[in-house]
Amino acid sequence: MTESSAPPSASERAHRLELVRALNLTLRGDRSMQDLYRTRFEGRPPRVRKQDDSVTVEYPRGLLGLDRRRSASWITLNAGVPWRIEALGTLTRLSADLGGVALQAFEVSKGGASRVVLTLPRPSGEVPIRIAGGLYDVRIQRPAGVPARVQVAGGASQLTLDDQRFRAVGGGVNWRHPDYDGAEDRYEVVVRGGAKALTVGTLETAPGPGGPPRRVLATVLFTDIVGSTDRAREVGDSRWRELLDRHDAAARRLVEAHGGRLVKTTGDGILATFDRPGHGIGFARAFRGEVRELGIDIRAGLHTGEVEYRGDDVGGIAVHIASRIMDAAGPREILVSRTVRDLVAGSDVTLEDRGTHSLKGVDEWQLFAVTSSD
Repeated sequence: MTESSAPPSASERAHRLELVRALNLTLRGDRSMQDLYRTRFEGRPPRVRKQDDSVTVEYPRGLLGLDRRRSASWITLNAGVPWRIEALGTLTRLSADLGGVALQAFEVSKGGASRVVLTLPRPSGEVPIRIAGGLYDVRIQRPAGVPARVQVAGGASQLTLDDQRFRAVGGGVNWRHPDYDGAEDRYEVVVRGGAKALTVGTLETAPGPGGPPRRVLATVLFTDIVGSTDRAREVGDSRWRELLDRHDAAARRLVEAHGGRLVKTTGDGILATFDRPGHGIGFARAFRGEVRELGIDIRAGLHTGEVEYRGDDVGGIAVHIASRIMDAAGPREILVSRTVRDLVAGSDVTLEDRGTHSLKGVDEWQLFAVTSSD
């Protein structure tokens, strides 16, 4: 289902996007658009209303089970006009790349937010980011060199504020970048209701083609389809191509929803990177469940280590280790290295020891399986 609106006026007044109970949403801006906004939906579509300079997207109540996994939305905003974005009710699984949008405010006015990745543009003036009702697993990225202040009421744990990490903080948090007070263009992040696993940081820009490689710490994930040759023979070429297209589309959508980067597809699998191992494990679980509905079983391997970005590709020993870990996995199994196990200690991820494995070319590694009821 698709929808587009009439072209916007030339006025510079702010437009408003209101999201009601938003779930599994990818949001982005596009300066080349002529329409004010565009939408695309899978599963049960939300109700879309436009009135004057306001667009409201209201999601159905009570999305449960398969409906939650099958429902997904894409909203593209005309980045040539200013926007204020407000969410009412719980905001869950949002991936918002607003890097090209003239953002005036982003607010979750009630209900809280969980599993949100918010990439911000360079601000004009002070831009408020406000979340009421608490949050879990939220990452806010701003351009390098832009100062910010973060205020959290109600206690916090697992905070990362630029290069500072806080395991647990009782009471309130009031942190600011050293350049905040003297800056005209800045972000003010206010959380009311407590926070767990909040990251507020700056977004590094990857080098362009031919530029020097950039080495960063990342979680590397490989997947492949179990028994792909036999499955292709069983269903025939045409049906197999269709299944692979749906497999790849699900991978792109879910990697983005979990804040990762899809490096490439490998014919019957994928290579992706994530800045946190929990995000990679969350993707692997969701992806395994979704492609299972297509009659496809996958296996996955994850490792966290230093990788090297050059252009659109990624390399380094961590990539080889993740690939070998995937090779050791059985059907529908998600295996991780001991490094990943140590990094997710204390989270809600449950792991089972699978013993020490001799991985080709990378010696012996202790591996753990992600347990799940899906």
